[in-house]
Amino acid sequence: MPPAALARLRGTKAFATENEFFQKLLSDLEAEPDPLVRTTKKEAIVELGLIFVNRLIPLLKDNASALPKCVEWLQKIASIEAQAREGPRVFIGVVGSTGSGKSSLINALLDKSVVPSNCMRACTSVVVEISFNESTNSEEKYAADVHYITPQEWALEFETLKRDIMDDLEDDALGDDQSTEAKTASDKLKVIYPGVDVKKILDMTMEQLGRVRDLSTILGQTVMIRESTAKSFSQKINDIISSTGEEDQAACWPFVQVVKVRLKAPILQNGLVLVDLPGQGDYNEARARVSESYIRKLSHIWVVAKIDRAVDESVARNLLGSNFKRQLLMENKYNNNFLTFIATHTDNVDYSNVIQEQQGKDQLLTDVLNEQKQQKLALGDCTKQRRALQNGLKKVNADIKSIKGLQGDVPSQTLHRKRKRNDMAEATESINESSLHNPSSRLKTIQEQKKSMLEEKRTAVKREGELKANVETLRIKVMMECISTRNRIVQNRLQHDFESGLTEYKQKVSQSRDGGNSKVPVVTKDIRQCNLRTFCVSSTAYESLQKKKAWSKKPEAFPTLDSTQIPQLQNFAKQCTLARKERDASNLITQLGLMYVDIKASAESKNETHGLSEDQRVELQSLLIQKFKMHEQAIQQLQNDTKSELHLCSNELLSTLARAVSGAPGMAAKRCERIKSQKLRPQTWKAICARNGVYMTSGKNQQRHNWQEQFASVILVPLTAAWDDIVNKLIPKVLQQHETNVLKEFSTYADDIKNTVELICDPGYKPLQGILEQVSLLKDEANTQLSDIRKLGKFAQEISIETTRLAAISLKPYTSKMGKERGKGVGNRMKDLLSDHIEKTSMYVNMDQNIRNIFEKKKHELSHKLLETSMKASSKLHEDLEAMFKAPASQVSRLDPSTLVLKAKLLKEGHAIEKAWMNAREKNEVVHTSIEPNSEGSEDPDSDDDGASDGGDDDGSDGGDDDEDEQKFKELGIIMQQLSKQTNSS
Repeated sequence: MPPAALARLRGTKAFATENEFFQKLLSDLEAEPDPLVRTTKKEAIVELGLIFVNRLIPLLKDNASALPKCVEWLQKIASIEAQAREGPRVFIGVVGSTGSGKSSLINALLDKSVVPSNCMRACTSVVVEISFNESTNSEEKYAADVHYITPQEWALEFETLKRDIMDDLEDDALGDDQSTEAKTASDKLKVIYPGVDVKKILDMTMEQLGRVRDLSTILGQTVMIRESTAKSFSQKINDIISSTGEEDQAACWPFVQVVKVRLKAPILQNGLVLVDLPGQGDYNEARARVSESYIRKLSHIWVVAKIDRAVDESVARNLLGSNFKRQLLMENKYNNNFLTFIATHTDNVDYSNVIQEQQGKDQLLTDVLNEQKQQKLALGDCTKQRRALQNGLKKVNADIKSIKGLQGDVPSQTLHRKRKRNDMAEATESINESSLHNPSSRLKTIQEQKKSMLEEKRTAVKREGELKANVETLRIKVMMECISTRNRIVQNRLQHDFESGLTEYKQKVSQSRDGGNSKVPVVTKDIRQCNLRTFCVSSTAYESLQKKKAWSKKPEAFPTLDSTQIPQLQNFAKQCTLARKERDASNLITQLGLMYVDIKASAESKNETHGLSEDQRVELQSLLIQKFKMHEQAIQQLQNDTKSELHLCSNELLSTLARAVSGAPGMAAKRCERIKSQKLRPQTWKAICARNGVYMTSGKNQQRHNWQEQFASVILVPLTAAWDDIVNKLIPKVLQQHETNVLKEFSTYADDIKNTVELICDPGYKPLQGILEQVSLLKDEANTQLSDIRKLGKFAQEISIETTRLAAISLKPYTSKMGKERGKGVGNRMKDLLSDHIEKTSMYVNMDQNIRNIFEKKKHELSHKLLETSMKASSKLHEDLEAMFKAPASQVSRLDPSTLVLKAKLLKEGHAIEKAWMNAREKNEVVHTSIEPNSEGSEDPDSDDDGASDGGDDDGSDGGDDDEDEQKFKELGIIMQQLSKQTNSS
């Protein structure tokens, strides 16, 4: 390359240095205190970055042969785009018993009536997933995919239903005396095969049943619903997952496994996914598996209960059963970040009862009631005054008539009637007596008196109207304050019950861990400071205010939407996605930043030579290898220290496990006695056995039975307290310290290689700068990945799933045998056989071994992941340095003209994204036109059009630099054309 041309090429404006640009960009973003604004800015940076990398794709594909790194960059772009497309998905589970108002609440949150909420709904065990609809098709604004159980699953369930009925036939024929289990099974078969006698159904094979009703279009299929209106969509969903009460219509709901709904609700657009989890209803093994899989991936759970039952039933204390509390505690989710309580039906209130109980106790309510009392008294006085004036005016009018009559012959006795003596009467009588002597002169006086009284009456009427309005306003205010008072009482009680429930359960598991020796209540600082999130809402009032129900009146006690607390809950739901959105945006910024820095370093390098003599290269290479090995040794030492601490933690957990296994036979025997003590009919016992120990009774007093969980808890409960102390608290601290040490060691290593390179080369050695500019981004990436390792919730899930699985396997021989038990005394025999079976089982030995295997596997995975992540950042730096100084300067080829042209274009694109990012940082907005540097990226480098104008400078800032850039790029285009011609001619 001609020296003059090379000099001009090197004069082309480069990217800003990292300290001037990217670090400032990141620090400014993190300095923003408002999470919403900060996340919005980060997402704007990501959006512009994605535009940037998309613009590079054709450029890199067309020039892959000119620069080997193009292939690597294209792979990185594909990875970044895949992460961006996936987006955050934050699952919130909504749970609540029948009648809790859960469906109405979801509809109110969505501002759409899409989830069936009528009293006829039958399929309460269907999971409904609700997410945002990305479709732009107006005919598909409302979409749903209805997934049905498979033919194999239905065959198994049919056999179970058949067994429930057949077990009952021993006692009585089908009819009014059916057991609950048999009746539930019969009712289900009737809605599936309407008009067919149940006895006939029981005698049929699956093939024969297929001829009665062809289920091939349902079983194992996914039915898609697409509608343009909420009304038509809701009707179709309702037809599928609800009972209409029509006896002659075949139902589909018994076969529904899960419904996935998508619609354009604002609450969902940031990645929120609402999951309507089944309550106590029709049990189905396939649906139960779906429900359990959703529960495992939930980020939050909302517990919904009617406000009058939320306190009475101690919802926050008796949270969905002991097993659920244990699982939450093991997964480190028994806290206010995961749990939210929602009390519904706040519009259903007995005002007189609240006033009677809270007057004098609640100051706000008492103040309003006192004000109301004062206004009512004032209204009574004003009404009396107005009535007195009315009566006085009647008498004055009579006296006026009498005075006018004096002009004739008026009998004197009219002036001496006995009357009630009062001021108004005396005044009127005085006027009448005076009028005897001068009737005409007195008429004017009494008329003036009437005028004055009329004015007083008008004032009194006006005042009375104002006081009536005040009393009415205060009536409504009392209603509002009654609701607010009850809301406060419920929220305080929920907070107290939650703290009590958590304290009691921690005490229980601590006693189980210590063999019952723990006496001190477990009331820790984190429990006291746990500010439980609670909402008291009225979906009915919200929908009425929204005028969604034409028949409903405006609720007096809810003057605004905010008073229903639905908008506050909607905002909270959006906030639930904020942390995940910011985390994902930060990760993408790091990936985009690493790519930006890599492209920057390559684009600014106008040749591939390192410029070192062979002696310098060999010496530097040796020193860099030495530094890297020292760094490896330091990381390995940190790894060994961390492994030692983790080993101690593991031993403590395994010691607790050993004690639990040792005491398991005795605890299992107690579980048996507890199960046997329940007053269960033989048919119910058999129904439980038919489902291998997991069954939900139907009827008014529904009861959940889960023997698998109960026998697994023999091991899991004693393990829970140790797990909470060690896995949830101690191990994260160990890993966090490891993370701190690793990042510190990485910074030391980066400083060492900088000093080492500058020792051999000149200070500020240019080729090194591009590599060093990755340091902070690599550190951020390592920080994120090491932090993710500390999240061990899935480890707890794995332990729970495995122990429950082994309990199910152990119970299977017993439950299978019980299906064949018949005759007199079958109930007692089944109970005694359960004790015998549990006494002889080896399930706890198997649990012990499998849990230990899981521990060893997890320790190995954790150790490997820690070392790999700890070395990832420094390995990247070392590889880049090794590649730079790998070959002698004499063997490094000069760049050909096409590569130089590519680098010039990359340089221009990089300068454009810098400006776009800085604009987004300063203005907090995404301006797509600001990332249009020129049309050069798609042009032939041999064309005569230099294409050097920078469309990203249309805001007029830095005009001098832009003109200078434009001139340099014009010169560069001419140079590239000359070089290309010289190459072709040679």
